[in-house]
Amino acid sequence: MAIYEIDVFNNHIILLVGDKRALLDTGATHSFGDGNEFQFLDETYDFMDGFLSFNLDSVADLLGTELHALLGNDVLKQQNFLVRWRQKTIQFSSTPFDLPGERIPIHFMMNIPLLDIEVAGRTCKTVLNTGAHISYLNRDLTAGMTQVDKREDFYPLLGRFQTPIYEVPITMGSEQFLIEAGHLPAILQWMVRMTTATGVLGNDYFRYYDAAFNFAHNELILVKQEA
Repeated sequence: MAIYEIDVFNNHIILLVGDKRALLDTGATHSFGDGNEFQFLDETYDFMDGFLSFNLDSVADLLGTELHALLGNDVLKQQNFLVRWRQKTIQFSSTPFDLPGERIPIHFMMNIPLLDIEVAGRTCKTVLNTGAHISYLNRDLTAGMTQVDKREDFYPLLGRFQTPIYEVPITMGSEQFLIEAGHLPAILQWMVRMTTATGVLGNDYFRYYDAAFNFAHNELILVKQEA
């Protein structure tokens, strides 16, 4: 097992490895870096300095913090890792975590993890995206709800955009809690639908739970945090 500290920056998980900072992004199919070697879990990675039209400088500029790598699912998919948000640690294990908590099945489509949530009695397939500090739902799922805020978010190929924010009660397994959800721009909603999902689950659940990502075994475990 290996334990690293994390920096929670604007509701994102930044993995701290020595003097290196890496964004943990389960919504990304591929990792990339700053052109230098990245040592992690006793492995040395020589990440490409971009993927398609993405590059690390643009992600770091939009996020507003220094980054040396973005860790996507080409690295994370074969891992088991436990995020303890309040303690600001992440633990990696070669074997799955066996913890008392709510076990949520996940599956991968196009190298992206998907899981089901329930919104207003309707099942919604979502992307499990630790790279998203806001959740996103189709507009029909927030119809009739009161807007509580307006937020700025970004996507590297699109830049910054504004979204209305709604407080939405959701159910995962038998667990119920509130998330803050917005609406994706049309082009991003179309990209999400390519994975067969209709929404994106961001990092709100870390306010309530530690989370074990047993990715090598297609499972997420939500463990209630102590009061």
